[in-house]
Amino acid sequence: MSLLKLLYWLGPWMDQKKEPSHIERKEHIHDDIRIWLYEPPKCTGTIFILPGLHQDGPGDPRLERFAKVLANAGIRVGVPFLPTAQNLVMVPTLLNEARRALRVFLRLISGDCGIFSISASSIAALMLAADDEFSPRIKGVMLFGGVSNWKEALLFAAKGEHRDPLNLPVIFLNLWSAMQCKFQNESDLIQAWYDFIHETWEKEDMRYLKDYGPVAQRIAATLVEADQEIFLMGCSLAEGGVELVEDTLSRDVPGTEWLSPKAYLKRITMPVHVAHGRDDVVVPWQQAFSIGEWGDCQERVYITGFYDHTGISSTMKWLRLIPQIPLELYRSLRLLRGMLSISHASVKKA
Repeated sequence: MSLLKLLYWLGPWMDQKKEPSHIERKEHIHDDIRIWLYEPPKCTGTIFILPGLHQDGPGDPRLERFAKVLANAGIRVGVPFLPTAQNLVMVPTLLNEARRALRVFLRLISGDCGIFSISASSIAALMLAADDEFSPRIKGVMLFGGVSNWKEALLFAAKGEHRDPLNLPVIFLNLWSAMQCKFQNESDLIQAWYDFIHETWEKEDMRYLKDYGPVAQRIAATLVEADQEIFLMGCSLAEGGVELVEDTLSRDVPGTEWLSPKAYLKRITMPVHVAHGRDDVVVPWQQAFSIGEWGDCQERVYITGFYDHTGISSTMKWLRLIPQIPLELYRSLRLLRGMLSISHASVKKA
């Protein structure tokens, strides 16, 4: 029954604006750690979700819906606020925030839990699973859109065939310390990118240049003239932004060594599941196989055409999959079984 509920709610046939209406959310705050907890009417398992890079953290409506769908299927869900992820820049403080959050969460529940990570937070999920403090209580791990090579992912997000131009300011923020460019007022420039991201990134009404272009021009006008060009480059409105990213990534980028998951994967003893959307425009789906190889979990790698980086693929994309619907359904069922298995829920074999 849990499997069918997940398939019903998470499939591309479901209106993604709809969600289970009876699931309530409670906030717990301990030691300055905020966690949103979703309790199902009858609990059969528990999952701790690590959000990816997003300014809203657990407040991202797509993540809230996902948590409610899991709770509707009998899974208790905890989602922490991770300030580093909400700040959109990958630095090692993310790992300590994840440790502290899981420590609090495990005090709130009894029994084991699974770890589910979204995109860039995969490194934090693997770190927790490899940590002797937590591993006895972690049933399994699922990485959705996990990253095996950070530099390759940034390059793909910047210049991939189907890239989203609104990813560029986030890439600029992550590479800014290594970029070789002239500027006059750094703090105002960086804040301008954050303002632009807040107004446009992953917003349904900001998909096209005609929509986000005026926002960028308005914010650019608040900067000193010397910084306006580089700002617009980072917003995909001036030429040279992608080339600057490419040039920066062609050199050594200090401070990124901690982002390699290989050492963690070699130490993890519980099952690792790797899910990735074939239409992901931020992290190449092929990176899932690197993770599968390093973690010796190739049989638990799930590549699906139903999802992209942030959720259900566009209607036109998945309609093109109609001839492959039986295969995609099989893949989705395997993925969802994996999700249930890490939650410590009872799962029947196919």
